[in-house]
Amino acid sequence: MVGIFLAVLILIFFARAEDVYIEAYSLEIDKNTVYIRGDVRFSFGDTIVQTNRLIFDQNTKILRLLDYFILVSNNIQVKGYEGYWNLSTNEGVLSFVEGILDNRFYIKASKLEKKADIFYIYSGEFSMCPFNQYDWYMKSSKIRLKKDDYMYAYNLRLSFFRVPVVYLPFFAYPTYNRKSGLLVPTIGQDTYNTFMFRIPIFYVINKNSDVTFTYDFRNQQGQGIDVEYRNRFSKRSLFTGEVFYFRENGEGYWWEGRDVSPLKNRWRIKANTSFRWRGWKVFFNLDLPSDHFFFEDFYSSSSLRYLAYTKSQLLAQYDGGWFTSEVNFDYLYDLTTTTNTYTLQRLPEIRFYVKQRQILKYFPIYFDFLSVNTHFYREIGDKAVRSDNQLRLKLYYHLLGFNSYFDITPRATFYLRSEGADVSVTSKNSILFEEKLRRSFVRVLNRFNHIIIPELTFSYLTKINDNEEAIFDREDNIFERKDIDFAVHNILNFKQGDDFFRWSIYTGYSFTGKYQIGEQVFNASLKAIRNNFYFKIGKWTGENNLFFDFSIKRVVRSITSFYFPFTSWFEYTMTHSFDRGDGEEQPGVNQINNKVKLRYKNFIFEGSVLNNIKDGYIQQKRLSVAIDRKCWSLKIKYIEDYNKETNKTYANFVLAIDFLDIEYAVPFLAPKLFQSGS
Repeated sequence: MVGIFLAVLILIFFARAEDVYIEAYSLEIDKNTVYIRGDVRFSFGDTIVQTNRLIFDQNTKILRLLDYFILVSNNIQVKGYEGYWNLSTNEGVLSFVEGILDNRFYIKASKLEKKADIFYIYSGEFSMCPFNQYDWYMKSSKIRLKKDDYMYAYNLRLSFFRVPVVYLPFFAYPTYNRKSGLLVPTIGQDTYNTFMFRIPIFYVINKNSDVTFTYDFRNQQGQGIDVEYRNRFSKRSLFTGEVFYFRENGEGYWWEGRDVSPLKNRWRIKANTSFRWRGWKVFFNLDLPSDHFFFEDFYSSSSLRYLAYTKSQLLAQYDGGWFTSEVNFDYLYDLTTTTNTYTLQRLPEIRFYVKQRQILKYFPIYFDFLSVNTHFYREIGDKAVRSDNQLRLKLYYHLLGFNSYFDITPRATFYLRSEGADVSVTSKNSILFEEKLRRSFVRVLNRFNHIIIPELTFSYLTKINDNEEAIFDREDNIFERKDIDFAVHNILNFKQGDDFFRWSIYTGYSFTGKYQIGEQVFNASLKAIRNNFYFKIGKWTGENNLFFDFSIKRVVRSITSFYFPFTSWFEYTMTHSFDRGDGEEQPGVNQINNKVKLRYKNFIFEGSVLNNIKDGYIQQKRLSVAIDRKCWSLKIKYIEDYNKETNKTYANFVLAIDFLDIEYAVPFLAPKLFQSGS
């Protein structure tokens, strides 16, 4: 039976199989064989074929491709010139093909064979670069590729921009996400070393844990090993641990001017874990270096080179129905001095909090209670136990359209102090009365909503008794307050998108002639005016928090940041920090960081300059140039950091190349390494 159709759709139904959809110019059926010709579009399940001629066997579900074709099926998208494909098993052999396997591997081959879930590529090329960006590729006589397993290639030749680079008789590459193998090495130099080399090896232990071994070579300093272990016990519980050991060659010049003898064995131990079970949350963090100069000698990042201390902590929290409790052990390793004997520690601190509860069912008065008990400890010096207890009563009510919150907070703080054989018990007791009034006014305009929120706060704190000598941290700075504070918040919410602008202004008056900003205590009645704004307009963002002191007629603190992506290829970021402190003539901090980022096609340029305005010098310079081609990248990074305290300049230069999706297998880590391809 022969039928000829012009651009018609023919549906053939089988008793037990999926529907077949055919669009063609002509179709001929001879028993169980279907001959299809002329601009053919064939569909069966997840498989779609476009070609000019094909033969379909209804019994075996095999397609015979007789002309140029395009085949799309599950994890394969290829084009070729002839072959066959089993629609039931999703297997077959295709000749002279070019396409994508597993949505990530670009291949060209004289023959592509698929058996079960394994691809065999003969006399072909393999790359992770798309064909319109064919920067690198590997030619091989035979490639065996299996998803979530390994790719094995024989007689492999790697070409970069069509230039042969390397030949390997055998090559293995993992095709799953967590891959054992070599990670990208780092090559560079710094002020201490003319050559640096770091090569990490990543090893998957099981589905929950893995470990990274990093060999660290520095031609002047020495060599070391870094071992980082990770284990996820559950979705909410994990552990990471790291040990970095470095053996120095000898007395490097970086030890000059330090009041300690040079060390040969340098190390850092880190650990971090979190554990959750029912109402319990346990966090553990450990960070201990071998010496106070470890971060300065081994890390190029300024955030670590200027680190003031490391903190090791054990924190356990329990959340009950009506209360929470917390035990916290804090150990600080002071990096600003060569001895840790005078560093103030909190070992331990115990908190107990009764959650806010309503006292009377039909009356809006609430209470909560907080008790913080801290053991302050120094190796040399006084030690103390402080018990700080606060009971807060809060009344909610409405007054003249304002929401009102009235607090009464009695506070009792007790100290048990010891220095040598001397033991003393002292206390501080106070009570705070605070009234806060707030009201919202909303104006609905065409393009945005304008929300105005005025806020008025009255505070009265009286001390029943005081001990001025007991000062361990800011919680001990309890002084009388008779304050009036005023704030106005303006918020513009734009109706189109999520853009908004927020501007708040604060000020107040202290009848006691004293007030506090952060750790600084100011002796003045009229409080500093605080101006704060934040905006987000498209991708543009900006924020400023500024304090102006009327008594000295100066800005005493200002923190500003702006992010301006002027175009898709040019971004500018500025951050400025200023802090004059307690009315000082010279500011304690005054620095500005300017950063630019330029993009041109696949090139990315980033540069930043951190300028210490206070002392008139450039503290840090950063420069990086990267070529990001998606399937590979190259990055050159330079950092120059000046430390005024030591009068030393540290420079670091690094070159990194990301290739083969960053990771590639090494022979002794690849399972079934010498298994034959077929």
